[in-house]
Amino acid sequence: METLKIRQALRDEQINIFMMTEGISAYPKFAQVFLCKNKVMPNKQKGVYYLLDSKKSSPAFEMSDFGNSIAEQLNAPQLKYVARVDCHLKIYISKDIFADLNSDYFPVWKPEAPYSYFGGLDMGYLVIFRVYEINDSVDTSLLVKGRSGRNPVFGLYDSDGNQKELTISIKAPVLKDDEFLIIKQDIIHSLESNGALIQIIN
Repeated sequence: METLKIRQALRDEQINIFMMTEGISAYPKFAQVFLCKNKVMPNKQKGVYYLLDSKKSSPAFEMSDFGNSIAEQLNAPQLKYVARVDCHLKIYISKDIFADLNSDYFPVWKPEAPYSYFGGLDMGYLVIFRVYEINDSVDTSLLVKGRSGRNPVFGLYDSDGNQKELTISIKAPVLKDDEFLIIKQDIIHSLESNGALIQIIN
């Protein structure tokens, strides 16, 4: 059984976290493995595992009908999953790119939503993640301090303000290695075919 240490959480829209975790088995046709980011996650965090956390606020961008139907059924998320960055895909931003990707890999959002997220930028990143279910329960109080801020990545702290490092054990990846690789390669191929892929940053 693989064990690892985590010191940070990664927070994103609840529906994104769901589609990257429980949604993999509930809707295997639409396995989500990436999040949109304006910049590369800091190099010092490369290889770090993040506890996945869901925002409590309403989505900032417009979901598809499919996304809305899922969102209505979501319960309070559990801290049962961790993720690590597999790679960054630096891309040219356009509505056409997300119109292509959304149907298979980002279907809970309207294609305009990820385009709007980048706020007029010409370039951005799709961060590809490997996600794992863990055996351990995590005390939600460790996230209280970090949740009070705006940063998507934040540290775990106890009630005295001391940063905590947790040792957790991996139960299983949400996608088998070959399944993940097929999806990753298909996304890369789609971006290359559209002339949108600038660089793969491992």
